[in-house]
Amino acid sequence: GEDTEESNTWVDRDESDTVNEVNEVNEVNEEQEDAAKDHQDRHRRKSLLRDVFQSCVTEVEQMIIDSLPEFYIVEHAIRAQMQLYILARRKFSIHIKNVSHRVENTGFAHVFPNKGGLLVDFQIFGTTLAFISCHLTAHEGVKNCEMRNNSIKEILGGVRVGDERFDVSGQRHHVF
Repeated sequence: GEDTEESNTWVDRDESDTVNEVNEVNEVNEEQEDAAKDHQDRHRRKSLLRDVFQSCVTEVEQMIIDSLPEFYIVEHAIRAQMQLYILARRKFSIHIKNVSHRVENTGFAHVFPNKGGLLVDFQIFGTTLAFISCHLTAHEGVKNCEMRNNSIKEILGGVRVGDERFDVSGQRHHVF
């Protein structure tokens, strides 16, 4: 009789352990489902924002085209809120070659595009041109000035074109 009671105790413990494990698995599954739903919601919101933003960009481009009919958009570089439009007269379009653009983030952890630079470069009539636009750290003072100077160095070092051993400032005929 003692063997039966002892074996029943083990069975009860095993069943209890199994129930606890099942509950833990269910809790983990619920957490994973919640995380997946959160991810899907974030993705939907990002998609919506991207669509709204793209709609605004398209609207701006259409306003440029409507307002300046003798010009066309050579290139539009974009990184988050930073944008750089390069326009040229339509009659020069056949002479513009090798158009490219680069971006460099200098914001938080050098990943976020809240600060940084954009570069568009191309060749026209054998002359190379590069246009750089930057969004740098604000405010006065030596510390912020130093940060801005370092950001410029980083941007010029990151938007490499041509021979990647050198920054753009020495590789294009004109840099704006």
